[in-house]
Amino acid sequence: MKSTLAASLIGSAVATEWGCSGTADPSGPRCFEGAAGALGLTESVKVSLDEVNVGSGKVSFTGAGIEGFTCSSKSYTHTDLELELEDLSDCLPDLVQISKLQYCSDSDEVKVSVKVSVVPLPIKATLARVACDGENWSSCKGSDDPVITEPTCYQGKGGALGLTETVLVKIKDFADSKGSLDFSGAGIIGFSCPGKTLTKSGQDIQFSDSTDCLPTGVEVSAVKYCSESDTVMVTVKDKVVPLPVSALLSKVSCPSEVEEVEQVLGGACTSDEQSALGDPQNVGKKANDCGTSSYNIFTGKFNHDKFNSCFSASIGISTTCSECYAATGEYGASNCKADCILGWCKSGCLSCTEPAQEVLATCTGFASGTAQPCEEMTV
Repeated sequence: MKSTLAASLIGSAVATEWGCSGTADPSGPRCFEGAAGALGLTESVKVSLDEVNVGSGKVSFTGAGIEGFTCSSKSYTHTDLELELEDLSDCLPDLVQISKLQYCSDSDEVKVSVKVSVVPLPIKATLARVACDGENWSSCKGSDDPVITEPTCYQGKGGALGLTETVLVKIKDFADSKGSLDFSGAGIIGFSCPGKTLTKSGQDIQFSDSTDCLPTGVEVSAVKYCSESDTVMVTVKDKVVPLPVSALLSKVSCPSEVEEVEQVLGGACTSDEQSALGDPQNVGKKANDCGTSSYNIFTGKFNHDKFNSCFSASIGISTTCSECYAATGEYGASNCKADCILGWCKSGCLSCTEPAQEVLATCTGFASGTAQPCEEMTV
């Protein structure tokens, strides 16, 4: 049953009253926050668009102040300005009713009207775009436009829970707050999105629709150009990773088209690196040695930089390729300490770390051979 708290009020009178215009669907995930009050009483409201589809999605929101409330992952439909919500009686206090919720695409704002029975007047709030939990925008300074006279590339990596993605953005042209670009990723899942258009407002950059090239469940939730440092900040949300992943991209020399294709289609490891990683016994032994020195038994932390420095030097591969093995090493350190205490190549250890091998193959771009279990104790 649809709730009357978001009843459709369509027309110019509504837009004038609320100062809300623009009926395009929001892109997401993205978050909005604001506060308003009446008679000296104030309510702060935060809205998170968790999932966004054409004309529908899921939203979570919280309130604090006059009356606290939390509603998580509620379905909505989007018609004109209105976000019409499903029934909220299971999460709203008896005193509270959300009488209207609108998305204003022209200003990228959310308008909400909250009725609290102890306050005779409805509380209307304009919610501005804010960083979602897990996103980090504080390091991005400056809103000037980038100066693009030739194709310019920015690259960096970010991750969470031992999973890392390297992102490359190539801005091909830019003038009058719009331009074109290619962007790609390698690591957890390779992807390539060429020939996309972009628009810029302040620090914010909006890409044209990229659902045709991004993996299922992956969304670019925020892109910012930080002019003071000439860097690009990208926030990606992946359904397999519970936290948004923010990556700070620094200016780099643009790779050749062949290198770009090889990186995306072949995973994080080149064909030469795949050859260097061909002996599973040798790879396993060196990965174990580097992993042991990179794991702190007191803090439980696995140092990716230390592992990559060790492993890339011992095998002769790049740190980008090595990072796939760092993620596997962290999985083993977190989940298989007891099984691997007698040696990395014991059958119990190999069985415990087997789930990480599937992620490893996706990350590197090739399926490596399986190490043979060893009988003698190897530590």
